[in-house]
Amino acid sequence: MANQVKKQTPVWEDIAGQMDRIRGSKEFSSKELLCRFLDYVVTETMAGRVNEIKEYTIGTRALGRPGDFNPQFDACVRIHAGRLRQALGAYYADTGKADPIRIMIPKGTYVPIFSVAHEEPATPGLTPPSPASSPNNRLTMAVMPFQNRGPESGRNYFADVVSEQLSTEIAHFRNISVISYYSMRLIAQQLTDLNQLYNVYGVHYVLTGSVQLVEEHIRIHVQLIYTPTSEQIWAGNYEQPLSALPLQNVSDDVTQHIASVIAGYYGAIIQHISMVTVHEQADVLGTHNAAFWHYKYHKAYTVPILLQAQAAVEATLQATPHNALAWAVLGEIHLDSYLLEMQPASIIDYGIECANKSIHLDRYCLHGYQSLAWAYMLQKNRQACIRVIDDCLALNYNASNNIGWLGMTLIFIGEFERGRSLLEKAMDINPFYPWCYCFTMTVYYYAQANYEMARYWGEKINMPSLKFDLVVRTATLGKLGLLQEGMALGRELTANWPAVDREIKPFLQKFILADQVTEDLLEGLAAAGIPARPL
Repeated sequence: MANQVKKQTPVWEDIAGQMDRIRGSKEFSSKELLCRFLDYVVTETMAGRVNEIKEYTIGTRALGRPGDFNPQFDACVRIHAGRLRQALGAYYADTGKADPIRIMIPKGTYVPIFSVAHEEPATPGLTPPSPASSPNNRLTMAVMPFQNRGPESGRNYFADVVSEQLSTEIAHFRNISVISYYSMRLIAQQLTDLNQLYNVYGVHYVLTGSVQLVEEHIRIHVQLIYTPTSEQIWAGNYEQPLSALPLQNVSDDVTQHIASVIAGYYGAIIQHISMVTVHEQADVLGTHNAAFWHYKYHKAYTVPILLQAQAAVEATLQATPHNALAWAVLGEIHLDSYLLEMQPASIIDYGIECANKSIHLDRYCLHGYQSLAWAYMLQKNRQACIRVIDDCLALNYNASNNIGWLGMTLIFIGEFERGRSLLEKAMDINPFYPWCYCFTMTVYYYAQANYEMARYWGEKINMPSLKFDLVVRTATLGKLGLLQEGMALGRELTANWPAVDREIKPFLQKFILADQVTEDLLEGLAAAGIPARPL
C-alpha cells in the first residue's frame, strides 16, 4: 500500500495538505477551537518557534482568551489539549487511518510531532529547518545571543533578554520565519562561521550585536548579516538613559524599534532583497512571495508591477491556500486596482472578502486588518473603518508599517490628529518609510491650511511619475501664489494625465472623505491653471 512506503520526515507542503484533510474531517469540521489550537501549534513548530508554544500564547492567540489570561486560574488550554489529543486519536483510528502523514501532540507538551505512516515519529526538537525543508522556501532569520560588553559579568542576563526579545518581536512579522532563540543559543556554541547558518540551517539573515551598561546609559550595537555571503547589510547603534525608565522598559522600547527597522515592510531586509539578483531572490523568498511583491509594487505603484504582484500572490495562494498574509495582500492589490482605474467600485467587496479571510485564518495578521480598514475607507464607511483600526491597534501598537497605514487611513477619513500621531510614530520608528506617507502628510497639512508645510511634505514624495505627487505639488504652489512655478508643474501634470481637469475631483473623492480638503486641493489646481471640469 502507498502509505507503507517509507519516506523522509514530512516537510511543510506535506503537513499543510494533512492539515487540510484534518480540518475537513467529521472529527474536526465542527470543532473550530480545536482546529485553531492545532493550526497554531503546527504553524509555530514549522516556523521554528517551538519556544513560543506555551499555555499563555495558545490561550491568547489560538483560543481567543484576553491579554490578562492566567493559565494558573484558567485551565482552558489543558482541557482543550486533552480534547485535541482525543480528536486526533479518533481521526487516525477512522477517517485518517490511511493518511500518509501523522500529526500527534504527546502528553506533557503542546509541541506537535510529525511522521510518515509506519515511520517512527520525528520531533522538530531544537534543529532548525534546512533550506530544502523550510516552509515554502520562506525567508528565514535568526537572532544570535548578544554579548555583554560591560564590566559587570552579572549583567549577562540583560544581553540575553535583549536577544530573546528581538527574536520574539521579529517573529511578529508574518513574512519572516524566525528560528527559536533557544535553538540559536545551542547552535551558536558550535558555529565556526556565520555562513554555516545558511548552508546547514537555511538561515538567510542573522542579527547579532552587543549590549553595554555604562553608568546611567545602555548602549546596544546591532548588525544584520546576509548569511549566504557573510555580508553586513545594516548596522545600528542605540543609546538610552536608564534614569527615565526601568531597565526592562528600555529593552522593550529598543527591541521594538530595531525589529521594525529590520523586518518591517520597508525595512532593511526587504530593501536588501530588492537589490540582490533574481536568482538570490528566488533562493531567499521562493518563486512567489506575497510580502516582497507587495513592497515592490508599493515602491513603484504602477499598473504593470501591480499585475505582476497580483500574479505572484495568486500563485502563492495556489501553493498555500491558508496563507493569511497573502490573502491580505491580494485584497489590498484589488483595492488599489480601483484607485488606479483598473476595476470598478464593485471590486471593493472582493477586497473585503480577502481581508476577512486573512483575519479568519490568522486573527493576528495585522495586514488583514489594514486591508479591511482600507476597504471600508473606499466604501466611505467611517464607523466600520475606525472599528477595524481600533481592533488592529489593540493587537500591536508598535508595528511601524501597520500603524503607518492605519494613520494614513485615519487622515483620509478625516480623523486628522489621531492619524498624524500614528503616522509620525511610524516614521520615527522606521526611517525607510514609503512615498505615500509623505503624500498623506501633505493632505494633513492641507486640512490645517498650512500650505508651507504641505509644500515641504509634497517635495519629499519624489515620485514625479505618479499623479499623487504632481497633483499635490501643483495645488500647493497654486495655494501659495507661486503661479509661474505652479503653471509649469501643471503643464507637466496635464502631459502625464491629459484628462486631469475632468477626472481629478472624482479621483480625490475616492479616498479623501473630508470634502473641504478636496475643495482646497481643487482651488490650488485651478489657481495653477487646471480648473476642475465635470465629466
